[in-house]
Amino acid sequence: MLAFASYLGWGVAASGLAVLVYQGGLTALAQVLQQVMTPAVVAAMTAVGGLLVIAIGLRLLGLARIRVANLLPAVLLAPLAAGVVAAVRP
Repeated sequence: MLAFASYLGWGVAASGLAVLVYQGGLTALAQVLQQVMTPAVVAAMTAVGGLLVIAIGLRLLGLARIRVANLLPAVLLAPLAAGVVAAVRP
């Protein structure tokens, strides 16, 4: 990054600082959520994400008119449901 900053100017260094803050925040959030992310929750998020990718592919191919943006809340609701089921199961 130092080579780019010396060639392209101070804006590159400033953007590097912004990336550091952003990625540091994501890392801190991951540390906080580490206890909540059980294998069942991760599996639910992976399944929903896979279905959304398939829906995007079908829409790009023109085979189906699925409004994928309307399905984005499922990324949060499926892990919550998986957590509730895991907590209720004996």
